[in-house]
Amino acid sequence: MNEPHVPASTPARELTLAVREVAHRFGDVRVLEDVSAVFSARRVHALLGENGAGKSTLLRIAAGLLVPTQGRVSVEGAPVAANPFSLVAYVEQHAALFESLSIFENVLLGPAGQRRADAMTCLRAVGLAEHDGPVARLSLAERQLVLLARAMHRQATVFLLDEPTALATPAESKRLYAVLRGLADAGSTVVVVTHHLEEVLAHADDVTVLRKGHVAACMQRHAAAFSEEGLLAAMFGAPPGSMRLDLIAGEPAGKMFDAAGRSVAIYRGEILAIAGMAGQGQDEVVAALRFGEAGTFRVELMYRAVVLPADRHHDAMVPSASVATNAMLGDAPTTAFGVMIDDDALVARAQRRLAFMPVAMPSIQSPMTALSGGNQQKVVLSRLFGEARAHEKSPCVLVVAEPTRGIDASAARAVHEALASFAREGHAVVLVTSDWRELRLLASRFVVLWKHGFASELPRETSDDTLSLAMLSGGEGISA
Repeated sequence: MNEPHVPASTPARELTLAVREVAHRFGDVRVLEDVSAVFSARRVHALLGENGAGKSTLLRIAAGLLVPTQGRVSVEGAPVAANPFSLVAYVEQHAALFESLSIFENVLLGPAGQRRADAMTCLRAVGLAEHDGPVARLSLAERQLVLLARAMHRQATVFLLDEPTALATPAESKRLYAVLRGLADAGSTVVVVTHHLEEVLAHADDVTVLRKGHVAACMQRHAAAFSEEGLLAAMFGAPPGSMRLDLIAGEPAGKMFDAAGRSVAIYRGEILAIAGMAGQGQDEVVAALRFGEAGTFRVELMYRAVVLPADRHHDAMVPSASVATNAMLGDAPTTAFGVMIDDDALVARAQRRLAFMPVAMPSIQSPMTALSGGNQQKVVLSRLFGEARAHEKSPCVLVVAEPTRGIDASAARAVHEALASFAREGHAVVLVTSDWRELRLLASRFVVLWKHGFASELPRETSDDTLSLAMLSGGEGISA
């Protein structure tokens, strides 16, 4: 795929998006209170906050998709209205695309008068002009670029993105921000919700931090508090502490095999990290650990596997079901039709399971769709850890793909500590993550994927340069 370029055309007008004294409630739950912020053209704005702070709600209100309980949102003084062809574009994490259609066809959807040449210009701007396959073949990060190109084709001037790099590799994130910088430089307004502070420090011009529904801080890049420590302090009141990893590999727990017969051993008491650039076979490895065989990989385990898939929205939860039901999926009575029963016993068990980490929600009986993406992840993780400890004296192979995607720094630290704790208790942990810092923090050992096979096995002490090179070009070192 070709590299992204700065958009060829500039907006007809440079627009300022203003949020004034906005408050919002879902039933009795206050999500936002007296929030005011100004998002100016030619700037990349980052919107930060812990899960449940109100970021996604504010973004949806700013896009005209939610009517605030009080307050107002305007663009150059005119109220924002929900219109798919308005100047304000909202790019969400799980927006629907027509997967059987090509990228070009997905971008072209819109008024008949818009020209095909314009659609190709937009695709060229996001670096997808050379891709002629269906959307179904794209990674989640690439789909965000399709949505961005569609918004550009509809001549949007204000771009609101909700965690666009949640499942992106560092290279994909860099590519997306190059597009966003091009849009801002051309005169657009760009607002991004993210939990990746390294992205904020590298790319944001302005930061607005929400804490418990209020504006906790507004700052520009030159501010003294514009640092990881300063941003964490604004989000939580104090930065999360560090953790110590002191794991020792124990007895074997199983083996993984690729099509060439190369094998990787899995041991109790360690965190085995699967590393690699996007599309090298990560999803197949997770599926093989879950089902025994998938794609070019085969797995033989000595203990039961408990698996968190990377795409929680499609593979690890039932969005329309209640929080209580999702917390107990696979571990509660069902009706003859396989539908969970939200009885008192189920709710009580779900509440105990959700004690692992706080979940911001209107009610435990609320549907999962009422929760932010980060809080959905917390529910799924709580269920996963509950399943893993269901048989206290029986070890398991805990497989986690992108475990901290979309959750705040405090919750991510709790997840990291939980994974280390599972390994210390004698379980085997297999980690698949595109988060470089998470990879370096947790790995006892690295296994690098290359072209849907095991390319190299590296110790925890491996340097960043060596690990990066192995991920970019493969290598040797796996036993046959």
